[in-house]
Amino acid sequence: EEHLQKANIMAGLAWSVMMALGSALGGYVTSTLGSTACFLLDSLTYCASAYLLRLISGSFKVTELYNEDGSAKRPLKDEVQANAVSVEGSDKDDDDASNDN
Repeated sequence: EEHLQKANIMAGLAWSVMMALGSALGGYVTSTLGSTACFLLDSLTYCASAYLLRLISGSFKVTELYNEDGSAKRPLKDEVQANAVSVEGSDKDDDDASNDN
């Protein structure tokens, strides 16, 4: 819970800083180069982004939503919670074993 709060604060801070710096930089570039140059620069950055995304390689597959028998699989959050509970349970067993000494 504590880590989640810190992560949310950091994400909000990063977003705020990006928004402020991006607005300032955008205003400066627009006043210096003009709006036409800004649209050209913006389109070039989208092309660069698309190119970089194209370079990503790997084996990606779609997650199946249904089991072989046609029944729906559990949502991902349920799977994560189930695994977290099983890991917590195994940690407790380790603690019990260390207390036996």
